[in-house]
Amino acid sequence: MSFKILKIIIGLLIIGGIFYYSPEEGYWLRDPMHGIEMGRTCSLYLFCSSKSALLQACIDPAKAQIEQTTFRELSLSDISEDLEKIHLDPKTLSIGKYGIIAPLYPEMEDMKLILLQSNRSLMVMTFAYEKHHKVVEIPGKGKILFTLGMRYIEVVDKRLFPKIIRKIANMPLIRGFTGTAGTAGRWVLFDYKYEIDRNEYLDWLLKDGNSVSQKHDEAVKNFQALIKDTKSYEKWINGLKEHAMEELDLAYEWGSKAIQKQYRFLENLQRHKVFLPDTP
Repeated sequence: MSFKILKIIIGLLIIGGIFYYSPEEGYWLRDPMHGIEMGRTCSLYLFCSSKSALLQACIDPAKAQIEQTTFRELSLSDISEDLEKIHLDPKTLSIGKYGIIAPLYPEMEDMKLILLQSNRSLMVMTFAYEKHHKVVEIPGKGKILFTLGMRYIEVVDKRLFPKIIRKIANMPLIRGFTGTAGTAGRWVLFDYKYEIDRNEYLDWLLKDGNSVSQKHDEAVKNFQALIKDTKSYEKWINGLKEHAMEELDLAYEWGSKAIQKQYRFLENLQRHKVFLPDTP
């Protein structure tokens, strides 16, 4: 037997051993961070009225509610045509006006997690839709928020081929690149609540967009005039610095009090032999 063939056999034995001991289920994929990211994805689907995508990511009662709801999913061409009618063509906008239409073009990172609660395999979370570090809102109606309930469901799948695929996906050398292929379980949407989606934002924009965008343009012009006036600009900057320091001091004070309060809460639980629920 040549040395080359021996190396191949040894290599195959090593790979076979790794495959044999590779787990059938990627238990680490139950990590709450995966649930949060799935919640972020579902909040974007809700904002964009992506019914087909939502149905693939949910279970009842959310599934029944989505099936009974009429969603109007907008295409980018639909949005552009509507904006051109009121002279808000994205290609020719000023900075102020572009800030008004930007929320019509969402990205995943625009969905910011602001509240989170968990209990075993369930998580309830709220995402705020932000653009340019500010929560988007419709004046007089409110901010764009999505509250979702996510659940981790474990699926028993003993079929041979899917089992082999999961074991391959969970091999130590490649598990970091295989996503959720290594598990039969998954995080799903089971309930949700929200008030404003992209359709409502566009309807508001078509009605009041020009007047609001003119105010934004005026604000930009005033800021540019402020920058040209050196003394006023320096005074404004110094005022911002002072305000930031005051906010930082208040934040530290709140943080210290919150730490003490939370620690006392945990001490009290242990004293009375009350235990927190396991995390998902």
